[in-house]
Amino acid sequence: MTGLVSSLVTLVIAIAITGTVVYVRGDFRAGASPSPAGVPEEPCASIDEERLDEISAQESSFSVQQESSSCSWDAQFDGMADVTLQVTYATPMSSANASRAEERGVEPTTGAGDLTDAGDIYEGALDNNSEPVTSTDEVLGKREEPQDFGDESALVYLRTEESLVTYSTSRASKAALVIRDGDRVTEIRVRKYGDTFSFSPAQSALTDLADDVPWQEG
Repeated sequence: MTGLVSSLVTLVIAIAITGTVVYVRGDFRAGASPSPAGVPEEPCASIDEERLDEISAQESSFSVQQESSSCSWDAQFDGMADVTLQVTYATPMSSANASRAEERGVEPTTGAGDLTDAGDIYEGALDNNSEPVTSTDEVLGKREEPQDFGDESALVYLRTEESLVTYSTSRASKAALVIRDGDRVTEIRVRKYGDTFSFSPAQSALTDLADDVPWQEG
């Protein structure tokens, strides 16, 4: 009982500070949360369960904010085993909410940029997925290709290795299909640490999965 009370208190504090509700594996109890505008209120249910079963997806965490929501799964794809799949939906903030977010140091879920502009959020997501996590990561492969989803879209791929160490877990790959349709920006991303995957299976998996992700505005 003490653990439950502690978890609920922590959740209330998190909402008060960030306006965000985040759940991790094993903690999917219902609770008060902000009502998102223009994005799925239940991001983990936004993809059909049968489709998730096909890739052996297991929920690991999700986040709900007023203008964005996201869900992460442990998943298996052809040519990409044991990856983390994350789908994020975002819409522009109102000017008032953007000012409050800047005061708290909160950035859009999909990357840096003008929180009130969908085009900036889209470009921020592309930039975020094009850059290494740390300054000591050496870029081994990088690619960006335009796609035909929504008003604008692109697939970004990055493969890196930590330059200061030589053990196998220093390698990493990530790929993201970013789509802007009206004011909705959707990011479908896979990432893997300790091993790498190539561009082709990532492109195939993400563009195929896009048919089951509600990236369309409204």
